[in-house]
Amino acid sequence: MKKLLRILILEDVPSDAKLIQLELRKTNKEFESRVIQDEKNFLKELQIFQPDLILSDYSMPQFTGLDALEIAKKKCPEIPFIIVTGSLNEETAVKCIRWGAWDYVLKENLVHLGHAVKNVIQLRAENEKKKLAEEALCKSEEQFRLIAENTGDVITLSTFNLKATYTYVSPAIKRATGYEPEDMLGRSCFDFIHPEDKKNIIFPILKKYINLKVKKIKTEKKSNISETIEYRFKNKSGEWGYSESIGSIVGNQLLFVSRNITERKKAEKALQESEQELNTIFNGVTDGIALLDKTGKILRINKQIVKIGGYSEKEIVGKRLGGLKMLSPKSIAKMVSIFSKLAKGQDVPPYELEVYTKKREIKIIEIHNSLLRKDGKVERIIVILRDITERKKAEKKEKEHHRNIELLSETAMLFFELPSDKDIYSFIGEQLRKLIGNDSYIVINTVDKDGILTTRAVLGLGKLAGKVFKLIGRNPVGMTYDAKNEEIVSLSDGKLHLYEKGLYEISLKTIPKIVCNSMEKLLNIKNIYGIGFTKNNELFGTIVIFLKEGASKLKNKQIIETFVKQASIATQKWQVEKALEKREKQLQTLIDAMPDFVCFKDGDGRWLMVNEASIRIFQLEGIDYLGKKDSELAELNSKLRGSFLTCKESDAKVWKEGSLIQGEETIPDADGSARVFDVTKVPVSHPSGKWKGIVVLGHDITESKKAEKILQQHTLLLETIQHASAVLSSSLKLDDVLQLILDQISQAILFDSAGIFLIVGGKLKVVIVKGVNQDLIGQTYPMDNPLFQEIKSTRKPLLISNAMSDSRFKGWGETSNICSWIGIPLITREGLIGFLTLDSYKVNVYTSEHIALVQPFAAQAAQAIHNARLYQRVIDNANELEIFNKMAVGRELKMIELKKEINSLLKKSGKDPAYKIIE
Repeated sequence: MKKLLRILILEDVPSDAKLIQLELRKTNKEFESRVIQDEKNFLKELQIFQPDLILSDYSMPQFTGLDALEIAKKKCPEIPFIIVTGSLNEETAVKCIRWGAWDYVLKENLVHLGHAVKNVIQLRAENEKKKLAEEALCKSEEQFRLIAENTGDVITLSTFNLKATYTYVSPAIKRATGYEPEDMLGRSCFDFIHPEDKKNIIFPILKKYINLKVKKIKTEKKSNISETIEYRFKNKSGEWGYSESIGSIVGNQLLFVSRNITERKKAEKALQESEQELNTIFNGVTDGIALLDKTGKILRINKQIVKIGGYSEKEIVGKRLGGLKMLSPKSIAKMVSIFSKLAKGQDVPPYELEVYTKKREIKIIEIHNSLLRKDGKVERIIVILRDITERKKAEKKEKEHHRNIELLSETAMLFFELPSDKDIYSFIGEQLRKLIGNDSYIVINTVDKDGILTTRAVLGLGKLAGKVFKLIGRNPVGMTYDAKNEEIVSLSDGKLHLYEKGLYEISLKTIPKIVCNSMEKLLNIKNIYGIGFTKNNELFGTIVIFLKEGASKLKNKQIIETFVKQASIATQKWQVEKALEKREKQLQTLIDAMPDFVCFKDGDGRWLMVNEASIRIFQLEGIDYLGKKDSELAELNSKLRGSFLTCKESDAKVWKEGSLIQGEETIPDADGSARVFDVTKVPVSHPSGKWKGIVVLGHDITESKKAEKILQQHTLLLETIQHASAVLSSSLKLDDVLQLILDQISQAILFDSAGIFLIVGGKLKVVIVKGVNQDLIGQTYPMDNPLFQEIKSTRKPLLISNAMSDSRFKGWGETSNICSWIGIPLITREGLIGFLTLDSYKVNVYTSEHIALVQPFAAQAAQAIHNARLYQRVIDNANELEIFNKMAVGRELKMIELKKEINSLLKKSGKDPAYKIIE
């Protein structure tokens, strides 16, 4: 249905509005209109009525034509707007047109209204077409740009002449040839094309294009001037590659869409060579091969099929399965049934058919099928025919043999898929019993390099296991034997050996003979066979097979020997994997147990593996660190950012120098402290020289660093103590010695106050102090103080970290400021002579190291005090002796005078003298 033209009339005079509508019907009867007079209804109808044309009076009392025009320009500029007015001068008309009116008509000349409406409607239609064309052109150009810049094919435009200069080259050119698009602009495409291809391919096709275009111009007929060509194109490295291009003429330019097909050409060449090889194989194999389509039509056969049936190639190729003379009706039915499954894409296992030769002989053919698919659908079917007539004749005798062959095949796969936690020795025994039968017992042993044989598994005992264990006295698994025995060594040939000797000799006489005889009866053993696990003719294990009474001798020896060879290979692999797994676990356990951090990184510096110490030290708990670089980890942990960036720098140094580096690195601890590590970094490279990774080892030397610092301090203190000892020996005066003791110890240990107490008359007497009131000198204290009693009983220094909280310190001297305190006994050979005390006004100042330093000093100080006291005692004794001597001499002189007087008196009395006087 034709759409009515919707016209909105803005007119305040009803009669004028009717005249306008009458005039419109003269030229266009199919329209609908609405008349309004004000701005409100104008806005409303623009939205609801959605006019195709607006006619407006120029001059209205409240809403002018220019007001309406301004609104229309904003709301719907695409709708034609015509001014219809009673009076309009030329200047006003120009103003209306300039403001956006499409036309104007005077009311006195309404006959022109229809023509004006027709013109603006046509003009609008042309504008819309132009807009659509511009949008289509922009869209087309955008699509071309998107396709050209994002497709893998190379898109080029070149001038349509014999020079063919490039005017546009898409970015894909770099991936295809190595050139940048800018390298090719302005150059001829012939500069890059092989001379032979330029002559034989490009010039002829260009000439053809020119002729086709000329023909098109003359006949004005359309012609297909698009063609696909292949040619050699030189890449940026100067090598020739193959390109495939589709060329078309676009205006006055040549458009080529090209792709690099060098690899495809190589593949085609390889395919051609492969086809030749396939033909050689196809006709050289001993099996018959036929290629059929999915309808069952025979497309191709090899020479072996001709030999099998005696029919010529012509008698077979082109026939369908149902038309073959060499198939019996029964075989045709079976083949058709199977082929219908194959055509549907179903896999069909190998099957057998009876076929007739041309001489009407019956042959049994084993058939294998393979499906060739394309896009998931069956396209071709390969039929492989194998003449098994002779094999089928002997199949009854070999049935067991084939069963064992299948078992070997299955076992080989089971060996391959054997879980790492499965005991391979038990598995070997289980499979071997399937080959031999249940009337057997299997014992699996290993032999180490020292010739020690160890039993690993015993199979088949069942309910008799308990009785056997009781006879032997233990589970035989784990028992060891000395395998340096000729019969054991002979098993290194990998062949089955029948033992003529009994179980006693087989057990290498390690089990008592009576026990072996009992087990032979219990287990009903008839024959015993042995075979070895070997590698390069070296024995690394044995299998002993015990057959029960009534069981036939081993018939499938070759199968068993083959199985044991498989088992030897699998066991070697299993043992290596177990050893590797054990070493890996040991290594991981060792690495995790190390207090040092260990980190493995790849050649790009990504973290691959770390131990528990690394996670703790680098605070990686809850962080997905695997595969991340140091720079990435630095952003995840702001506290260790500096440490990670330092790691990155030292890693770079390792790569640069290509050798081990060692240095110290400081890493913040979780508690805010810092730890120092001796870090060793070792680069690991591939045989090619490319860096494979780096191993980082970090040993915590924080404590050794502290110890080193303390050692330095102690060395300095020790030197000070030694110096003090020398100074103490410089004087024998007690007061001087006491002063020297405090002076010298102040150079070794810091203190706020100190004192020396000597035991005098059963009490402690202060003989010298430093840092406190000197009035304390001479004061005495009782010996029952708990501090000094403890020192006296232990004869060891006493350290108090906080004297204010220690009950033993209450009431002792001037203790109001003392916090840290050391009391050191002064001991000589004669015993305890006193105490040396050091005080500090801070808590926890003194440590065991201070005691270790001050103790030898105290011993020297005690000896110095003792020496000084002895010296004083000697001086005092000498003085006393001199006084005594003086007194003795005076008395002697008086006695001589007295004796003389007595002798004189005796002489006067006529008696002899009583004393002999020596002058």
